[in-house]
Amino acid sequence: MLVYVPPALVHHIGAAYGFRPAHTALRTEFVAYDQFRYLLASSLNQIMDDSAHTLAQSVVHTMMLRVITEQEETSSLLEAAEGSLLLPTRRRLHDYIRAHLEDGLSVSELAAHVDMSPAHFSRLFKKTVGMSPYQYVLHERVRQAQHLLAHTEASIADIALCVGFTSQSHLTRRFRIITHTTPAAYRRAVQAASASPE
Repeated sequence: MLVYVPPALVHHIGAAYGFRPAHTALRTEFVAYDQFRYLLASSLNQIMDDSAHTLAQSVVHTMMLRVITEQEETSSLLEAAEGSLLLPTRRRLHDYIRAHLEDGLSVSELAAHVDMSPAHFSRLFKKTVGMSPYQYVLHERVRQAQHLLAHTEASIADIALCVGFTSQSHLTRRFRIITHTTPAAYRRAVQAASASPE
C-alpha cells in the first residue's frame, strides 16, 4: 500500500509537536513496512471511503509522528553504534554553520541542533571530521572570507564581521594560521592572477 503525504503537511505536523524542520525531512530508507503503519494506512483507506475527514486527519498525524520519531531514533542509534556522525548529520551541521557564521556558534548550540549532548557531540565530531567543532567553524569562516576577498570589493574589516570574527586583526590572525598568508596578501594574489593574460 502506497500512502503519499505532502512534505508541507509533514513539516506542519512535526512543527506542531516541537520537531525542528530538519527533523521532518523524511528519508526514504526510514519509511519502511511495519505492522503499526500498515494498520494505520488500512484504517485511513477505510476512513476515506467513509468521508470522515477529521478522523482521517488524526490518523495521518499519528502515522507521520511515528515515522518522524522513528527516523530520529534510528539516526541516533546508528551514530552511537558506529561512533561517528552520519553523512546526513554532517550535511545538516555544515549547512547550519554556513548559514550562521556571523553568530557565536558554540559547541552547545551545534550539539543541540543535532540533538546530542555537547560532550558526546564533540567526541563524535572530532573522530569523524578530524578537528574539533571550534576548529571547523574557524576553517569555515576563513574559507568564506577567502570567497568574499576574491569576489567582492568589501573591506577586510567588513568581511571579518560578516564571517563572525570580532575584528580585522582577529580575522588576520586566524587567516594567517590557516592559509599562511594575510587577507590583504591573499586578495592581491587573486587580483593579480585575474589580471594576468592567459
